[in-house]
Amino acid sequence: MKNILNKIVYRLCRKIGIFLFDKQLNKSLIDINSILIINWHGKIGDAIISSFLIREIKEKTNIKISIVTTTNLSELYEIYNVDYIYTIDKKHNIFDLNNLANKIKSIDAIIPLIGTLGFKDLFFIRKLMPLHVFSTDTSLKQSNEIIVQEINNKTVDEIYYKILEFIKIENIYDKYSIPYIENKSQITKYDILFNPFGSRNDKSLSTRKSVSILVDINKVYPYCKIIVIYSPATKGIAQEIVKTVNQKNIILAEDIVTIEDSIMLINESNLIISVDTAIVHIGIGMNKKIIAIYYQPGDRFNVWLPKKTPLIKIVFSLGISNYIKKDMNNFNNKEILNHINSFKA
Repeated sequence: MKNILNKIVYRLCRKIGIFLFDKQLNKSLIDINSILIINWHGKIGDAIISSFLIREIKEKTNIKISIVTTTNLSELYEIYNVDYIYTIDKKHNIFDLNNLANKIKSIDAIIPLIGTLGFKDLFFIRKLMPLHVFSTDTSLKQSNEIIVQEINNKTVDEIYYKILEFIKIENIYDKYSIPYIENKSQITKYDILFNPFGSRNDKSLSTRKSVSILVDINKVYPYCKIIVIYSPATKGIAQEIVKTVNQKNIILAEDIVTIEDSIMLINESNLIISVDTAIVHIGIGMNKKIIAIYYQPGDRFNVWLPKKTPLIKIVFSLGISNYIKKDMNNFNNKEILNHINSFKA
């Protein structure tokens, strides 16, 4: 009931935001000298996917790049060598955004690493009055028309590629930049890295489903060394999963605290099995074999699907179009086993 109410309130506020703040922007192709990227939800996956966008702009233009993000991601953006980093709390309010906009003052273009823009997003963008908004929210007047026309059934990395083309960047190199792995030898210690945890409960596998997947893999591949990873918040659940499976070749990762810890384990693994989260995109950037589990609401295209590459296989957990809560467990374990077999063939 709470989820339904939150959804209704969000949609109502969005409609109000569109009415107040969604205005048609200048259509002329004015030169862009500054870009602001919004990642104030602190999503590591979004930072990884957009890393090639930042790198190409920094290396091939004089455009200044600013980032709005959370404190936990500021170090990553320092590694990406952006020009200005503004930090804000995930639970920011209108007054926080107003103060932030007053600090930034003006910007030529904004790239929100957000799907559908809500009231606060729209308020902040309107406050800054950019010349261009490169948004995947195609229902908005302010979204750049040229990009909107180009993004039908394209994944977000393909959309970022189109943005680079729009600002006249050529010979685009779209490999993701993965930090912390320079000069690290790639010694494979684990056959499979298993990550059942998304950014929310409804983007994660259940404990029961996780156990069943590991048990089924172990029946077919009893000699595979499998490591289960987690975040500090999900360590207890990961411990329960490993304890329930109770196989010596299936172990719990030790002391995962930062994203660097996870990256090191990905570097040491041959195959990644993960739900839709940053682990998938990091694995892509490291050229790993990946089985990614994504939610599929009806026949709607998901712009956040991972980059298309022969090294990634997708398993869809099927749901209905007008969902309130996702169910990541609605798929047959045989799909995962078939993909493991295809990688081994």
